[in-house]
Amino acid sequence: MAHKFSDLADTAFKHIRTTMREPVVWIPKEGSRTTFDGIFDDSAVLVDPDTEREISSNVYTLGFRFKDLAAKPVKGDRCEIGGNPYKVVEVKEDGVEGVSGVLILHKDC
Repeated sequence: MAHKFSDLADTAFKHIRTTMREPVVWIPKEGSRTTFDGIFDDSAVLVDPDTEREISSNVYTLGFRFKDLAAKPVKGDRCEIGGNPYKVVEVKEDGVEGVSGVLILHKDC
């Protein structure tokens, strides 16, 4: 029996999330607040493309499943992770439509 790649990718993400999950309180600009589990990376280190040197940043990432949210996230949405507030600055989709994506966050002080 053939499986759709999107179903396999969704199953893989569920297993990864089980190990690395972080509760997220989602606060969209429009719509209702909700809670879901995501994969949060707070390493906040980027590489300068010109010098290839590591630079610290206030950029964080959050992996998530689109089906965990009522609407597609947009720039300016907010969330709380570990009691800390964050603001979405960019939404990136993985290569599989609607399965999962990555949010680029800044701490919302």
